[in-house]
Amino acid sequence: MSGDAVRLSLPPSASATPRSKLESLSREDLIYFIKKQVDNLKLSRLENSKLSEEILSLRNALKDSEASDKNVNLTEGHNFERTDLEKENKQLKKDVDSLKDLIANLEKKLEENKTTDNTATAVQEQKDEEDVSEAREELMKVKNQNKELQWTVDELRSLLDDTNQELTAFKEKRSVENVFSLEIADYEKTVEKLQKELKFSKEECKSLTNDLTKSRDEFAAVSDEKVRLNTSLNKMKAAILKMKTNFDEKKTANESAEKEILLLKEKISSLNEERDAEKLSFSEAISNSQQKIHQLEENVLLLNKEVESLRSVKESFQRQYEDLLEEHNTFKARATFVLQQKQSNNVEADEDRLESLEETIRSQKKSLENLMHSQHVLQDELAAEREYSLSLASKLREAEQQMNATLEAHKKKFRLSEQRQEFEARFVSEAQLNHELATQIDASSTQHKKEKEELLLKFDEERKETALKMEQLKKNLEEERQKLKEIECSKVDQNVSIQRPFHGDDINMSSHCQSPAPLVQNPVSFNEVTNDRTLEEVLYGDDLSVNPVENWEKCVQTINWENVAKKAQKQLENTREILSESEAANVRLMEQTKLLKAEIRRMERNGERTDHVANTEYLKNIIIKFLAPEKVDSEREQLIPVLATMLKLNNDEIELLNSVVQADAPIESNKMSGWGSYLHRWSGFS
Repeated sequence: MSGDAVRLSLPPSASATPRSKLESLSREDLIYFIKKQVDNLKLSRLENSKLSEEILSLRNALKDSEASDKNVNLTEGHNFERTDLEKENKQLKKDVDSLKDLIANLEKKLEENKTTDNTATAVQEQKDEEDVSEAREELMKVKNQNKELQWTVDELRSLLDDTNQELTAFKEKRSVENVFSLEIADYEKTVEKLQKELKFSKEECKSLTNDLTKSRDEFAAVSDEKVRLNTSLNKMKAAILKMKTNFDEKKTANESAEKEILLLKEKISSLNEERDAEKLSFSEAISNSQQKIHQLEENVLLLNKEVESLRSVKESFQRQYEDLLEEHNTFKARATFVLQQKQSNNVEADEDRLESLEETIRSQKKSLENLMHSQHVLQDELAAEREYSLSLASKLREAEQQMNATLEAHKKKFRLSEQRQEFEARFVSEAQLNHELATQIDASSTQHKKEKEELLLKFDEERKETALKMEQLKKNLEEERQKLKEIECSKVDQNVSIQRPFHGDDINMSSHCQSPAPLVQNPVSFNEVTNDRTLEEVLYGDDLSVNPVENWEKCVQTINWENVAKKAQKQLENTREILSESEAANVRLMEQTKLLKAEIRRMERNGERTDHVANTEYLKNIIIKFLAPEKVDSEREQLIPVLATMLKLNNDEIELLNSVVQADAPIESNKMSGWGSYLHRWSGFS
């Protein structure tokens, strides 16, 4: 009810203005507007008092007319004149009745102006007194309404103060949400870059796994072929010394990499703590925004109720307006009828009455105009309230959209945190793989050393065995020579055949000497040849004395040392290839650690930039430096990429900034321009 009274008291200029203009007014303008409304209320009270005085004057005129009628009846003495006087009295009574009807209509119209719905059209004197009492009661109601209006004005002042405070809070909140959107965009970019780098790291891990499988296969082949390594030990020793130096260098590099990994883990833990703090701040901001949304919904409900009340008031005023139009039409018809009757009667009395009637008509027209004006005012107020309700609904929608955007941003941040955790887990797994590779390389080097020592021991044992076998062979040769000498010393006949004892068991053949087939496979034929020979053949023939020695030399030469050397060279080549591949893998790992360091530094810089953006001091300093640079060459060109990342500028906007910098370069040497010109050029508006 208080809101309805305030809107009724508004002037046409104030009611026609939309709600947005009232919100844009300052505090002093609002106070001035409220004072005007108070003055309008005072004027409405004065108009009500004037109307009550007019009603009293009309009642006095009625009483005077009745007294004059009584005096005229007493002065009539003649019978002839009585008839005329009676006719005149009848006409006067009719005129009085018509005047009473007019007064009743006027009083009804006044009562309708004061929001009363009296539909009675009686013209009797008893009802006139009742109408006067009702008018007094309505005046008291109007006074009470004026008091209520003053009370509502005070409430409106307090509401205006509250709305101003809410507007300032909403603006601050909106600026904070813009900063959050900037941070979220930066996080999205970093996530895309990290995903690309993860793809590269996966491909490298696959290549490393393939290399590991190849190296394992090659190690298996090497372990199978290392049994036959007997030659080129000096070369192997030199290669082993080189390998030791390389392994020492790699161990130092791996230790430095592990230290760097520990530092990276500490930085990641600090970043996780910062992320938890950001989560808490975001949850607090969400709770505050939800409370504000509830308050806005309550305000919207109140405004909807006020709109419904205004609609009901509008419908009542429309009904009153229709009733007034009907009464105005009836009044016109009666006035024309009265004027026609007065033309037939006395002209002077008619003129006075016409003037009084014209005055009443004018007053009625004024009242009708006022009612029409009030109706238009109410219609404008209803339109303004509808616009205000629509604006509030749009604001609520925007607030809901912003809340949804913030929730999506929080979800994205949670996804980012999960992706970070996955990245950390993968980083740890890669570190473990690197550690496992280092351990495998160390184990392979130790195995290689052990196998080398075993090969050396086997080679020494085989060497000793061959030396023993050679000594035995030499002994056998000496025995055979001594036997031959004894045979030469003994003089036997030529026809006597010499049977030289020859036992195959005395000569123990080694595993390497089993290749010559004639000595082992055909002992019978050899014995036959020796048994059938004569003394001359024994004395003068060198075949038998030379054949056993040559056969043993052939047996020694048949050992395949060349094949063993070739196999050893192949194994050395394989080991060199494995070492080169392991060195390449270590180089890749070092490059990966460098990339990870650069990425972590970039993430730290982005975090610092987001902190600066949250405080809006870093961005302010950059804009001030861009608008009013110091006396340094190409400072603006250096600030353009920073502004592009902070403000998310397009390529067209970046080109526009570059063109502005190039255009202002010759001008700055002559004169310095103000901030306004830079803002116009930067924004692109002329």
